[in-house]
Amino acid sequence: MMDSTSDGDYLNASDLTQYYYCKRKVYFLKVAGVQAAARRKMVLGKDEQARESKRLLERKDLFGVPREDVSEVITRKFVSSGKLRVKGVIDILLLLRKGGVVPVEVKYTDDPEITLSRKKQLFAYILLCEQALQRDCPFGILYFPDQNRSVRLTATEGDKVAVIKDLEQIWRMFKTESLPRRAPEWKCNYCEVKRYCWT
Repeated sequence: MMDSTSDGDYLNASDLTQYYYCKRKVYFLKVAGVQAAARRKMVLGKDEQARESKRLLERKDLFGVPREDVSEVITRKFVSSGKLRVKGVIDILLLLRKGGVVPVEVKYTDDPEITLSRKKQLFAYILLCEQALQRDCPFGILYFPDQNRSVRLTATEGDKVAVIKDLEQIWRMFKTESLPRRAPEWKCNYCEVKRYCWT
């Protein structure tokens, strides 16, 4: 079995998104070692994020957070927690004047739905902020640029415990190398590993 991440000891927060979209996709990418080509939207999204960072300076508020409440805006912030064995790159991190932080996860999509998989990833970033940065994280934000929509989500203690259990389940899948059941077929239309799954 191959390492679950590049350094073998950590999951990526984005693995939770994939896991809740399709467990089998995580299996092919992380256990079987399938190399998936970057999707066009992912490439465009990274280019747009660079432009979005410049536009931040012109905003009166930052994703619904008043500018006067924010002391600093950090883009592409890497965080990791040895305790959680999770790492990730937060698209945008707002440092609040009162001492807390707010992770902003940017999603370039035609479907700005607040899915379970997107919530799980954001909650993982909230946990990372609290444990790795040792900062209070009152909420996180999902931001959909195409729709100019910001959604504020708060992670309860139950949400955080659930994320930790999710991570344990992913590690268990890596250890057993058992192929999960296939997700509903409609999810396969926009999947980089479909050809491996259906052969």
